[in-house]
Amino acid sequence: MTLGAILKREDPRDAVILKKDLHDRHFSLESLPKGSVIGTGSVRRVAQLRRRFPHLVFQDVRGNIDTRLAKLDDASSPYCALILAHAGLTRINRADRVSQTLSDDSILYAVGQGAICIESRADDRDVAAVVSTLEHLDTALRCIAERAFMRGLEGGCSVPLGVWSELAVIGGSKARLLLKGNVCSVDGAKEVRGDIVGEIDLRDADKAKSVAEQMGHDLSLKLVELGAQNILKEIRA
Repeated sequence: MTLGAILKREDPRDAVILKKDLHDRHFSLESLPKGSVIGTGSVRRVAQLRRRFPHLVFQDVRGNIDTRLAKLDDASSPYCALILAHAGLTRINRADRVSQTLSDDSILYAVGQGAICIESRADDRDVAAVVSTLEHLDTALRCIAERAFMRGLEGGCSVPLGVWSELAVIGGSKARLLLKGNVCSVDGAKEVRGDIVGEIDLRDADKAKSVAEQMGHDLSLKLVELGAQNILKEIRA
């Protein structure tokens, strides 16, 4: 099996969904009272947000989006807010519930968040040719870099590893790819963070993907040099 195409990405950022009365009063994570309970089932989100918002309390919450929103809205709910992927809310037409969209100063998102890919048989050239026409190159390059970064650190969904990527055309067929990455300890006490910037020629998609993948790998090595492996060893232990 192979990834035949990566489709155009929805907004990959994380979003804050406040309880209605707090939303109406224009609260944010920064302004919520000390001890406010934030619901999320993501180790990555908890690790990063604990570091930046130590006055908040984070509790696990499970279920699909509608189930989680129902738990938030329940009168007896302990939660003041939830953290969810903006893309998921948009896709079920619930983006109206977003109270705050978080920037990279607050949290780096999950690898590939907001992107959908089509998987096909690697040896089926006819299907591959059809599927490849659906690929969104901007999204593919960003996700390839993000995935290479994760592989370099041997990360996964249970590791507090975040990314942030941006691709901007700088003239003609040239584009600049920015990739940020971090690794946090589960308690948020330790963080290793870095970034890398590279120039990509969009005329050759295969070569462009190779450059993006190398950038992700290089960023993982950069974070290893900064001590990321020590944090990951503690988490795995």
